[in-house]
Parts: sequence; C-alpha cells; structure tokens
Amino acid sequence: MSVKDEMTKIAERLIKEVCSIDKPEDAEELVDGALGIGRKQDLVGGEWVTNEYELLMTFGGPNTYLRVNDIGLVTVSVYWGSKKYETFKKCYGAQLLFEYLKDVLG
Repeated sequence: MSVKDEMTKIAERLIKEVCSIDKPEDAEELVDGALGIGRKQDLVGGEWVTNEYELLMTFGGPNTYLRVNDIGLVTVSVYWGSKKYETFKKCYGAQLLFEYLKDVLG
C-alpha cells in the first residue's frame, strides 16, 4: 500500500467516524482520542465567536487534523512528509461534534 493510499484510508476512516456520531457520548469518545484541541474565532460585535474546532488526531508520521465548523462540515487533513491529503463532508455528526466541543470548551 502506498503512502497516499494510507493517507486516504486514515482520512476516510475519520470522516466516517464523525458522520456516524448520533449522540453526545459518541462525540466524547472521539474527543478523548485527540492529542490536542484548538479553535478558530472571529471578533463579532465586540465578542469572540468560535466558528471552528481543530483536533490533532495523530502526530509524527502522519500528522492528522480533524476540523469541524458551525455549519456541520468536517475536514480531515493528513500530512506525511511533503505529501498532503485532504477531504471534507457535510454531515449531522459534524454538527453534533461541534456542539459537543462548544459545550465542553465554551
């Protein structure tokens, strides 16, 4: 299996896992496996508003980032050396994951 095939497999597995979330406990399991969590915010009307969360899922070959936003879009980016693979999908599970992170992290 080539590196690109392996990267594709990792990304598609994560997309499938996020889109299969149908209750908060499922989101919690996925978040518990993250190595790090960050968020992207905008200043709107004097208040900071989170519009995306980013989870570092793997590190050190490959590096895998999972991002969810407030409209239910999940994006997975996999980096391995100089190679990059990225895919995305809009699904209800991504909305649930975003809302779970918003509730837990504020």
